[in-house]
Amino acid sequence: PEGRDHADPMAVAFAATAGAAALRPLSPVNLRAKREPGGVRISRVRRTRYGGDNWDLAEVPLNEETETYAVEVLSGATVKRRLSALSPSALYTTADEISDFGSAQSTLRVRVSQRSLAAGDGHAREQLLTVA
Repeated sequence: PEGRDHADPMAVAFAATAGAAALRPLSPVNLRAKREPGGVRISRVRRTRYGGDNWDLAEVPLNEETETYAVEVLSGATVKRRLSALSPSALYTTADEISDFGSAQSTLRVRVSQRSLAAGDGHAREQLLTVA
């Protein structure tokens, strides 16, 4: 407890080891879908477990060896398309959209997770996006 000496009987020492789940990247936030000439640009903002409290930074530190994302385009519970991205955005091409759905969509359900070399795919964010 705060303000007490370590020898105080109220102070208890313990050891803990974090498992792999504690290392998994947090789910991305602020998912967006914007139509552009080549298809739909799906973007997101990454989160971090370490060093993300500085409000002066344009974005939080990566804290992974590489920046990689898994992006899944869904139809209900069915995965229609899996994309991999090396930046905070991925292009779902017009050709893939037509192949998957038959026409351009005004909304897309996506599931996005950041990947970690140490812990595998991070926690996913699934969201229905309006294509702007």
